[in-house]
Amino acid sequence: MLDDKYEVVVVGAGPAGLSAARTASRLGFHTLVLERLPRRGELAHPCSGVIAPIPGLISVQKQGNGLYFPEIDLKLSQALIAGFPKQRLYKSPGGHDVELAFAQDASPVAVVDPAELLRNLAEQAAHAGAELSYATAATGLLMEGSRVSGVRTSRGDVRANIVLSAEGTARHVCEEAGLYAPVPAARRYAYVVSQELEAPAVKADHLGQIVTFGQRYSSAREGFGTVVMPAPGRAWVYFTVFADRPKDITVQSCWAYLDEYLQNDLRVRDLFVGSRIISRAGQRMVIRDAPQRVIRDGFMGLGDAITAGGHLGILPAIYGGRDAALIAAEAMDSGDTSAECLAGYNPLSRGLIMRSLEAENKLVMNLTGMSDDDIDRLCQTLNSLHLATPYYSNWRTITWEMVGSLLKQFPLLSRDWDLLGRMLPDGNEIENSHELLSISAAPLAAWQLGAPATAPGLPLLPLRVRVLN
Repeated sequence: MLDDKYEVVVVGAGPAGLSAARTASRLGFHTLVLERLPRRGELAHPCSGVIAPIPGLISVQKQGNGLYFPEIDLKLSQALIAGFPKQRLYKSPGGHDVELAFAQDASPVAVVDPAELLRNLAEQAAHAGAELSYATAATGLLMEGSRVSGVRTSRGDVRANIVLSAEGTARHVCEEAGLYAPVPAARRYAYVVSQELEAPAVKADHLGQIVTFGQRYSSAREGFGTVVMPAPGRAWVYFTVFADRPKDITVQSCWAYLDEYLQNDLRVRDLFVGSRIISRAGQRMVIRDAPQRVIRDGFMGLGDAITAGGHLGILPAIYGGRDAALIAAEAMDSGDTSAECLAGYNPLSRGLIMRSLEAENKLVMNLTGMSDDDIDRLCQTLNSLHLATPYYSNWRTITWEMVGSLLKQFPLLSRDWDLLGRMLPDGNEIENSHELLSISAAPLAAWQLGAPATAPGLPLLPLRVRVLN
């Protein structure tokens, strides 16, 4: 039975929501978490489970066989860590490879089991005193004038001093709160279907992701398949399709595309010999621009719910949840939860990470229209550059890392400027730039790590991706 009133109500039990609940509860606030899914550890959308420190924001310390991220107080035991990928191999439709190596230093890239991580965070939040209510959907907001005063739920109304919405790609509560502009008449949709499987053919050396774009393995006009292998014997398979109208593609047709993908790509098919489906799910979302704002009186949006592409990444989400809870705590201690008192909440929502995600969103849209020939040509150009994985070694987006390498190493490759220009969110950036833009690349985990989000917070190049151990 839910109480009538809480100090903090968190909508969504993903990494951002559980981080916010854990922090608020540790600070002594009466906290409720609402989650529409029935059990701890269930995922509302695909997640690769790949995590890495973010320069200047989240550091990492090796502790025994595990990892500790002090800025977000996150400990990962060896049992949670499925592996440490060393490199990424990109394959174009024509078989041209691009290899990016991870830096082998004190800042490791790790693959974790996302479901186990969520269960771990839920246990920590509950241990701190948070009340977790699963199978309880947030159906709307309670208002007192212009202030959000609580949440309508499938189990009754709940009032709160402040509502933190970490609802993920659904965005319904954030939209009702007025964070987003009205949905335009002309819109883009992303459809995704997913399967969780027991996959005995998946071994330790397979851990990572495979992402396949284009029409070589599927008849989908604009779609891609993704395989995530977090641990031996376990795998998730997703297929995502983009469309301009809701009736152009259905969840049912996406299942057909997923089946095509599994049958036509022999390298994927071999991984699922003797596999057994544990669960299946499908969903649709509208592709949105970034929200106009992330706070209002009595309300804060966080995590995937306030990103342009629908996927922020695990560590940034946990960081953002913690930050939101700290700002909310200060506001409640002052007795004023107005937007003015919540304005300090901005490291992710107003900073370089969110602007980079917006650029990523536009870049993906540009790349989805490229032909297989263009992708082959792009890979041939990049293959000789010997790029390190960009965002772990420096503070730039993949776009500028690539352009910088081209300018330094291959200044005469003017024949590729048109192709590179079409990759960028604004093709004029190459011609008009005389120095590299230093911008946070932290949120590009969705591309760098092949994280299969349900919208364009996804691999930036429509290539085949394989993380190798």
